Amino acid sequence: MSQNEGEKLESWCLIELFGHQRLAGFVSSVTLAGAPMFRIDIPATSQSEAYTRFYGPGAIYGISPVTEEVARAMAEQIRSRPVQIYELPQLRAPQQSTHQRCQHLPGESCSRCEDDEGYEDDEP
Repeated sequence: MSQNEGEKLESWCLIELFGHQRLAGFVSSVTLAGAPMFRIDIPATSQSEAYTRFYGPGAIYGISPVTEEVARAMAEQIRSRPVQIYELPQLRAPQQSTHQRCQHLPGESCSRCEDDEGYEDDEP
């Protein structure tokens, strides 16, 4: 496969990244925010669903065009994974004062509030 200057890349490839990481998938050259980037569409494997990543040319030290069959087999062997969504643990709701639970105004009397021990009015 030969690529001329300015020609768009659209091919199944093995991408070798700095840091000894390899990816296999369908590669195309794109422009994001005015900068040239490589879009890598990694096919679904038995370990993960299909996903897309973008890399700048400076992150890549090798691009080897391969057939679709070879790229899919390599993606299965490499077992790269998409970015995982990490969620913060559920935060507990702040404790409400008794009058807020009863939904009456601070300072108003309420039989529920008067029965609760440790009732503190939230008025400033």
